Amino acid sequence: MIGAKICIICEAKDAEKAHVRPRRYFENHQNHQRFNIIHLCHDHHYNYFDKGKMGICLNKQKIIIEHKPGKLKEVILDRALNIRSEYIREKNELCNDRIRHALGLTPQSSGKLCVNDTA
Repeated sequence: MIGAKICIICEAKDAEKAHVRPRRYFENHQNHQRFNIIHLCHDHHYNYFDKGKMGICLNKQKIIIEHKPGKLKEVILDRALNIRSEYIREKNELCNDRIRHALGLTPQSSGKLCVNDTA
């Protein structure tokens, strides 16, 4: 498949576009993809990303996913995502408590998984 997109989590070749910030927040619907898209397979898109079981570290190089109930998994990316930091912050606020804690977004987050984040 020429030009096929790959899931950034599992490397499946049937990845689809996942909007970090929902399209409905854009006045100009042509701009909803700029600095806003990651590629995920159907399973990771709908069962994790859309259900708040996946968060993006602000350094844009790591994803935290609750892959199994109570089990977090870190996914280190080959390169930083080209996503606006404000979109990542908005999306991460919608994540479940375990993901938010791992991302360092709760007051109790002393040992967060996203270290050296600078965005």
